[in-house]
Amino acid sequence: GGRVEDWAVRGETVYVKLWLKGTVGRRPVTMRTCDRVTLHGGRAIERVGHFDPTAMLAAIALAPRVWPQVLRQRRLVQFPHRRVRRSA
Repeated sequence: GGRVEDWAVRGETVYVKLWLKGTVGRRPVTMRTCDRVTLHGGRAIERVGHFDPTAMLAAIALAPRVWPQVLRQRRLVQFPHRRVRRSA
C-alpha cells in the first residue's frame, strides 16, 4: 500500500511524495519515494520515480527464497528510479 505525504504542482509538472509499505518474503519494508509526473493537455506523458532502495535491498538480502524472483525482475535492482514515457 501507499500513502501520499505531500504534493505540489508547477506548471504542467506534478510532484508527489509517498510512503510505500509492503513485504519482501515475510519482512515488512517501508520506503519513501518522490515521483515527478509531466502532464500534456491534462494527460500524464512521463513519470519519474526517485527512491532509496536500501531498505528493500536489505530485506531481499535477508530472504534467500525471493532471490530467484528478484533476479527475474531485474528492474528492482538496476536503478533506484523508474521512467515511464508515453507519447502525447
